[in-house]
Amino acid sequence: MLFIDLGFGKARMGGSAFGQVYNNMSGDAPDLDDAGRLKAFYSVIQQLVAEDKLLAYHDRSDGGLFATLAEMAFAARCGISADIDCLMDNSCRFISRIFKATLPKTYLTNFIIMPPLKSYSMKN
Repeated sequence: MLFIDLGFGKARMGGSAFGQVYNNMSGDAPDLDDAGRLKAFYSVIQQLVAEDKLLAYHDRSDGGLFATLAEMAFAARCGISADIDCLMDNSCRFISRIFKATLPKTYLTNFIIMPPLKSYSMKN
């Protein structure tokens, strides 16, 4: 499973499910900063789907990464073991990283995805 952050690490949680639980609807809402980048990403994903190189994919726009992983596990009737060490740093609180709702996608792949993304002109 691979997580691709199209939100560029921004912790925009305004109006999120997490905020609703804690009755805190303040802060910036998730937004699209670069439509061209999203369009390029969409084209790459469509090409990979057509070539049968993706097993599944899911957005994290409602409930964040935690909800995405749970929904994918429920649908596949399986458990998930996730290494989230990469989400732990001093630039952002862990809770906002795991629950923020923004534009990235989570993918199950049957191959290593970064070389194909680069070969399909998807740049960092």
